[in-house]
Amino acid sequence: VISVPLGYFCGLGNASKNGVLIKGSAFIDTMAGIDTAVFDKTGTLTLGTLTVESVDIQGAFAKGEILSLAAAAERHSTHPIAKAICSAAGDDILEPVSVQEIAGTGVEAVLADGRTVRVGRPQSEAGDATAVQVWIDGCSAGIILLADVINPAAKDALRQLKDGGVAQTVILTGDNARAAERVKTAVGADVVYAGLMPEDKYEKIEALCKSGKKLMYVGDGINDAPALARADVGVAIGVLGSDAAVETADAVLMDSDLTRLAYGVRLARKTIGVVRGNIVFALGTKLLVLALAALNLVGMWGAVLADVG
Repeated sequence: VISVPLGYFCGLGNASKNGVLIKGSAFIDTMAGIDTAVFDKTGTLTLGTLTVESVDIQGAFAKGEILSLAAAAERHSTHPIAKAICSAAGDDILEPVSVQEIAGTGVEAVLADGRTVRVGRPQSEAGDATAVQVWIDGCSAGIILLADVINPAAKDALRQLKDGGVAQTVILTGDNARAAERVKTAVGADVVYAGLMPEDKYEKIEALCKSGKKLMYVGDGINDAPALARADVGVAIGVLGSDAAVETADAVLMDSDLTRLAYGVRLARKTIGVVRGNIVFALGTKLLVLALAALNLVGMWGAVLADVG
């Protein structure tokens, strides 16, 4: 009897020792049956270390002014895009009077001089780069183009998952289709869905789950929390993840090495195999001794030994 919880205990311990924190034995059972892995893009398949490449000016504003005003709206955000814009703007960042954040869309800030600055999703695609559009007093001022770095472990992680029996790998992102396709090609994913709002990601997860797939979702941001909660197994990136993502997730990677995902799936399957083997061995031994006892070939103490181990 004790071999079953002990098997799970050893599985959880080995996972933690190797950088995968699994929040309970129930998620080992679920992780062992995963056949589809879904990934958020920014901060998961990419490092989230965005840098401003260029600014496409669309109004009567200078590049520095656009960056400075955009940074004023983004200065209190923890999103990788916000950090990149603030870094490019330097120290000359105004303090906004008020800021309204709209999940998945952007932010709108009111400055001390009365101007309204909105930073958000561009109205049209901007090549294969990550882009945000800046509006000042309702008029488009320009588009800021940013570049991200692919997580060096991402391609190997997806390959190892496929080799380990995960049938499909999917990317969900709010970026434009060309930027999303570039990342899909770089990491070797099967499917990518671009231009998604946080609620769209949840609906995609919902649809995949209802189609009968056993799904693992991997993400790091506060916008990923609903999808992490809905997936059969939600995995957060601990070193980069928001508190909401880490709290909601069923498992947490302790660093950005995505190859730990394949290790976690392999370990879960091995743990289930050991537990089932222990159950078969225990029941088989009891049945064997029961049969021998019925034939008077085993005494009482032999039966007690077989029963209690």
